[in-house]
Amino acid sequence: MKTLVRLIVVACFAGVVFAQQPNQPPKPGPELQKLQLWVGEWTYEGESPTTFLGPGEKFTGRMTGRFILNGFGLETVDDEQSPSGEIQTVEVDTYDPVTQNYPYISVSSDGSFSQGSVTMSGTWEGSSMANGKRYKERGTNAVAPDGMGFTRSGEVSEDGKTWVPWFTYHATKVQDSEKSAVEATVRDFEQAYQDYNVAEAKSLLTSDARWIEDAFPEKITSMEWTDREELKAAGVRSTLRFHDFETHVQGDVAWVTYAADAVSSAHSTEGQKLLLQSPTAKEDCLSQGTNVSCSATYVETEVLVKTPSGWKIALGHTSRLPKPQK
Repeated sequence: MKTLVRLIVVACFAGVVFAQQPNQPPKPGPELQKLQLWVGEWTYEGESPTTFLGPGEKFTGRMTGRFILNGFGLETVDDEQSPSGEIQTVEVDTYDPVTQNYPYISVSSDGSFSQGSVTMSGTWEGSSMANGKRYKERGTNAVAPDGMGFTRSGEVSEDGKTWVPWFTYHATKVQDSEKSAVEATVRDFEQAYQDYNVAEAKSLLTSDARWIEDAFPEKITSMEWTDREELKAAGVRSTLRFHDFETHVQGDVAWVTYAADAVSSAHSTEGQKLLLQSPTAKEDCLSQGTNVSCSATYVETEVLVKTPSGWKIALGHTSRLPKPQK
């Protein structure tokens, strides 16, 4: 019955709000927008001393932050490794206008969870449940002036009176540098393909890379590289101009969408023949004396994975944009 009553109250309140502001969904205030700092990819490393919770150890991890629920919540996902094993933690933060603090709640894959709040100055306190017992927790966040790093330290207590050091770690924002590395791989691959550098192009693909173009995903076979050699031998020249990159990195996986303006030309009879064999040659190609020139714009989408030797393309998709109507 309590649940039913609560639902009725919420429904009535919601009706009042919607009546006051028709078709105007609420927007996060400036306090919530300050959580933008934590959006992105971070790596961290630290250590914990021996306490009543267990032996001390060093650990490393990766944290991914993103806004959820129309910007009213910040979700962070931590993947942490240490000698005692791997653990994942999901935390959600929001803003409380009454206390003017940032409440948080987190749940970990080992069954532990915690909740509390963070002040505007970066101090935090709360309680956690681990190993069937409840503990008090508190600590500080010290953010670098450029927002690209922070140091977090915590203390833990069994009774809320006697506190012992719990952990300290330093985090560095890596998404910007990783995005640049991902885009560099894509550009290098396209440049190698454009320059007929087969060995370089292959080195930027995973061993089982697939491509989607007018068909189901197909493994990139030696036949495609043979086609490149044929175009090269016929003197076909190609240039590409890239623009409108949209790059996302999440852990060891990235996906990129971008546009490529492609221009191919040939003076030789064999090269012209190859260009004019294209199914879209009537739309893309123009003959001018002894030269054939073809132009088109493609939208490329690629999925990359991070390997010990760098980012590699695992899956690609190519779409040719239709010519604008004159």
